[in-house]
Amino acid sequence: MDSVPLVAITGQVVQAMIGKGGLPGNGHLRVTLPIVKHSYLITDINDIPRIVKEAFYLAQTGRPGPVAG
Repeated sequence: MDSVPLVAITGQVVQAMIGKGGLPGNGHLRVTLPIVKHSYLITDINDIPRIVKEAFYLAQTGRPGPVAG
């Protein structure tokens, strides 16, 4: 984290495959958490507007930094 406000929109495997042992489904949060202020795993499409708004807020407040979701 270098104090640059950044929101990264990342991809994930199909929800049914998360945690099934495949590399792509195994690491989104594990990979991003050490390098971002906050990371989201969106499982409900209805949460997207709230999470995007919150992600931009978090990226810009306090010590600015990256947020992934």
